[in-house]
Amino acid sequence: MVDIIIERQEDILKSLESLRDLAPAELAEGMWRFASMVMNESAAMCPVRYGFLRGSRYVNRPAMYEDEINLNLGYSADYALPVHENLLAEHKPPTQAKFLEVPLINHAPEMMEEVVNRTMGIIMGGR
Repeated sequence: MVDIIIERQEDILKSLESLRDLAPAELAEGMWRFASMVMNESAAMCPVRYGFLRGSRYVNRPAMYEDEINLNLGYSADYALPVHENLLAEHKPPTQAKFLEVPLINHAPEMMEEVVNRTMGIIMGGR
């Protein structure tokens, strides 16, 4: 639990203005950091025969629009989707099918925590 003590009304307004102005950029940065962490874990799970699939991973910097933030991550190799979805294929651990889906699901709660922490930083005047 966080206690916020506001002594003056101007402090509330300043915090809210900062939140409005900084929140989209902070959210985009948090999304990019989260996606990068997921892709690093995904790379370790990605099946490797020649290294091209693993090397085709990408995380684009977020694109910010008026009312949305877009971020793309994935693998650009033509055969990425069949390898990802083939649950019958045998892989040498730690590689596996669902090498992108599993880290995304496992770390989803951390993304919300990142957003909350960054937002609280703005409210508390730390950013």
